Amino acid sequence: MDTEPEPPALLAADVTPADVGAISAFLLPRIERQLLAHRPGSPEWRFAYALESLLGEAARTVRRHLELLADGDGRDEPGRADSLRAVRAGWNRLWEIVHPWQGDEAYDEARWQPIDHLDAAER
Repeated sequence: MDTEPEPPALLAADVTPADVGAISAFLLPRIERQLLAHRPGSPEWRFAYALESLLGEAARTVRRHLELLADGDGRDEPGRADSLRAVRAGWNRLWEIVHPWQGDEAYDEARWQPIDHLDAAER
């Protein structure tokens, strides 16, 4: 029986700004369609608005900590670990928002997965 191998586990240290941008680019048009299709204040509109807010906050959190990691910023190991933990938490929020679309042809199965570990050393 031929089965496809599982994609390697994503680590917090592997996440890039492009990954965050890809999830946002995938979800925002879907959210916008719902916002435009429903009357402001309706339950459907409020649901789409809430999803858009959650997406934005999670994406900002991940991007902010990726920037700190990229800058080095003189961060010591505990500071680096704190940023990696924030990336993991924010990424897992993004994944919770996007994973209901698994199976969609544009869904990136290899990259859009939850994160358990910060980096290879933590595995």
